[in-house]
Amino acid sequence: MTPDTTKRERAEQILGELAELGLMLARDLAVQARAAETPEERALLTEAFHKTSRTVRLTLALSFKLDRDASRDAREAAREAEAQAAEAERRESRIIKPAPGRITPEENQKRRVRNILNRLL
Repeated sequence: MTPDTTKRERAEQILGELAELGLMLARDLAVQARAAETPEERALLTEAFHKTSRTVRLTLALSFKLDRDASRDAREAAREAEAQAAEAERRESRIIKPAPGRITPEENQKRRVRNILNRLL
C-alpha cells in the first residue's frame, strides 16, 4: 500500500464516522425539536438540526467526490501505462534487426561514404 492509499483510506474512515455521528445527532435534534415546548426552543433545535443535516450531506458529498477522484486517477494511470506500453512497442517494432551476415542499408551507406572520403584524401 502506498502512503497516498493509506491516507485516502484513513480519510474515508473518518468521513464515514463523521457522517454516522452527524446522522445520530440530527436524529436526536429532530426528536427534541418535535418535543419542544416553546416556539423559541423549537426554532433553536430546528436550526441546529438544519446545520447538522447540512454537514452530514456535505460529508457524504465529499466522500463520493473522493471516490470519483480515486476512480478517475486509476483510469488515467491505466491509460498512461497503456500508452507507454504502446509507444515502447512502436519503438521496438521500428528497430529492424538485420539477419546475421546481412549488410543493412545504413552499413552500406557508411561504407560508400568511407570509400569516397578515402579516395578524396
